[in-house]
Amino acid sequence: MTELPIAAFQLQGYNNEHICLNISQVYGFPDEISYGGGYFVKGKLDICVGSYSVLAEHSFTTGQLYNFYCQLQKCYDTISGKAVLENVEGELELELIFQKTGKVLVTGMFQERPDVDTRLCFEMITDQAAIASVLRELKNVYNTFGDENGIVKLR
Repeated sequence: MTELPIAAFQLQGYNNEHICLNISQVYGFPDEISYGGGYFVKGKLDICVGSYSVLAEHSFTTGQLYNFYCQLQKCYDTISGKAVLENVEGELELELIFQKTGKVLVTGMFQERPDVDTRLCFEMITDQAAIASVLRELKNVYNTFGDENGIVKLR
């Protein structure tokens, strides 16, 4: 097992803006697949956009990260399209829209508690060079935890 915490991804924007997600706890690995695909995990979410910021514990699945990785890789290769990361509970929505100029528009929303109508809606700009490191980190998560079906154990 990989030593935790590990970076799920660190997306750098312009003007010191960033969105970072790490994995600090993994549940059911390697035998129990989560309803969201892959393994249920918890980690820290750090969003800093403009003068707004969030630092919160966040629950998600490795399968959701895998699906985001596949979408992001396709967008990166074609320099077009949209990649979306969202969790089943709807706490985090993250959308990356690739532009032919090499710029990437990042928009999203985070709502820590569904019973309280407080949320952070955000937007930042980054570029394709920043996406390359995100893809490397997401590939590391995939290599460690597999896809939405988890890791295939050799018997």
